[in-house]
Amino acid sequence: MDKSNRIKIVVLGSFAAGKTSICQKYVNGKFDEKYLTTVGVKVYEKEILSPQKILLSIWDIANDCVTNVTPIEYLKGAQAALIVADLTKQSSVKEISLHMDMVLQVNKNIKAILVLNKIDLHPTWEDGLATAKEIMQAYSNNWIAEPFVISAKDDEFDNIFMEIVKSIIGG
Repeated sequence: MDKSNRIKIVVLGSFAAGKTSICQKYVNGKFDEKYLTTVGVKVYEKEILSPQKILLSIWDIANDCVTNVTPIEYLKGAQAALIVADLTKQSSVKEISLHMDMVLQVNKNIKAILVLNKIDLHPTWEDGLATAKEIMQAYSNNWIAEPFVISAKDDEFDNIFMEIVKSIIGG
């Protein structure tokens, strides 16, 4: 496939935020109840029509829960970032800015979408949303949509990834 029809999306977030579950459900259509630890990076690919064929290269990047560092090499060439935060952990929501700062070191014009995950496990998620929106204000030039409040277990993600595609190729 022509390189111009390929979009690299990096998926970043705190440890156990649900990054892998979102990637697997979007690409393979299944959710796994077992916790799946990503080591380094796992690259998923999905071909979509919008209206031409586009190959999404989705980089599920592990977050080192000890040092909270993502290797910059994984971020190179990314056109978009999907930042995932766990609504059940306030610390995960507060780390949104760390992930944005990291990706902005590589691409100042990156398109970003925020996904607040695990709504099914957190009945009072509005506090997390309010905190996330405050953090988002500092990066207003990069966000392409309002945050998505989701459950990796129960929701579908076509609309999230289509927002990314539209922001990059138009439509």
